[in-house]
Amino acid sequence: MALNPTQIANLVEITREDLEDVESAVSAITSAQETILAADIVSWNLKRNSIANLKGKVNYDAVDLLARIFYRVRDMLGFDEIAFTVDPGANLEMLELETGVNFG
Repeated sequence: MALNPTQIANLVEITREDLEDVESAVSAITSAQETILAADIVSWNLKRNSIANLKGKVNYDAVDLLARIFYRVRDMLGFDEIAFTVDPGANLEMLELETGVNFG
């Protein structure tokens, strides 16, 4: 099972690395690692927009999960460790753009 282009794009988002670097790293992983990455991508997609609730409060459970996925995926693909940071306001702004609702 090879990762599809959407999954590769998700890995670019997760790792914050260039597409070419991610594609190169993915070409060297095992099928077991690929399975783990696919599961992490699903979890990332389920939680990435849950960092800030509608009142702008930070959901620390989501942040913790995303950080663990970020570090695990970067390590699995052989990227150097960098700090995981999140801007809950940016996610709230994206939600506002997607829904057309201003959450103040």
